[in-house]
Amino acid sequence: MPSVTIEPYPDERLSENTLAKRFGVSRTPLHEALMKLEEEGLVVGQRNLGYTVSDLDITAFCNLLVVREALDVCAARLACVTATEEDLERLRGVIAQMIELKETEVDTPSDAARNLDLGLYIHRVILEATRNDALVRVSDQVYQQLRMALWLEVLWVDLEHTDLDEHRAIADAICARSRSS
Repeated sequence: MPSVTIEPYPDERLSENTLAKRFGVSRTPLHEALMKLEEEGLVVGQRNLGYTVSDLDITAFCNLLVVREALDVCAARLACVTATEEDLERLRGVIAQMIELKETEVDTPSDAARNLDLGLYIHRVILEATRNDALVRVSDQVYQQLRMALWLEVLWVDLEHTDLDEHRAIADAICARSRSS
């Protein structure tokens, strides 16, 4: 019998019992999955009411992208001053992996996922190079809220790995400034 996918609509209440039966899982792993979806902004959990489907707010995503950009610029500037040679090697290593991925002949969904992972990881390496725990923590919060928007960007906008040039330019600038400090 073919499976039927029913798309949930914004603000729809999700029944944990119904979902557990539908997917053939107990409530514990289902609850863990719902908490993960909540972290990613896809559902909203309310005490004693359960979970509802999030209404994706494009304006909110755009506002978060502005904040992300400001945090990324701040992190890059700080990393130029604080990055160690080990940090720079990690940065170069991520760029090498991005180049290798771009040069592969096959372009699969797993390549898109790997591209997103590397794109997020390079920002993490830069953040860690700042040695600024507050900046890392705030950036983590913003990136967590943007996870769905970043997936949409990769799947719909960034099919050709065009972010490699931008990431390489940022990494080169950090490496160049750190060596001259």
